[in-house]
This record gives sequence, structure tokens and C-alpha cells, in this order.
Amino acid sequence: MPTWLLRRHVAQVNGDIGTDETVSSLASRLHVSVSSMIDRLHNLGELDEAERFRLKARWRRHSGFIS
Repeated sequence: MPTWLLRRHVAQVNGDIGTDETVSSLASRLHVSVSSMIDRLHNLGELDEAERFRLKARWRRHSGFIS
């Protein structure tokens, strides 16, 4: 996804960018997986390493990748 497009959507977020709901909503609006959105937000500096790890772990558990 183009950086400019993601930045436009991030600018419209009211509140914490690092919540499950926000990341899921952004992923849905931009038609990408939640995992990809987490990585992209981290790569752009919107999420730090700890937030990325926490969100990835929750996503994996919720998706059934880890029991």
C-alpha cells in the first residue's frame, strides 16, 4: 500500500493507533491483512517494537495460529 494512502488514513484516526480495533479497521479499509497492517505501521514508525509484538501476538491467538 502506498505510504501516502496509509498516512492519510492514519491522520483520520481519533485516539490510539495501537489498538486492536484501530489496526483492524485500517486493515479493512485498505483491504490488507491485519498482520500486514501491523508490520506496515511499525515500518512507518507509527508503532514501536513492543506495540508491534503485542499486536502480532494477539492477532495470532485470535486467528488461531497459536493455541
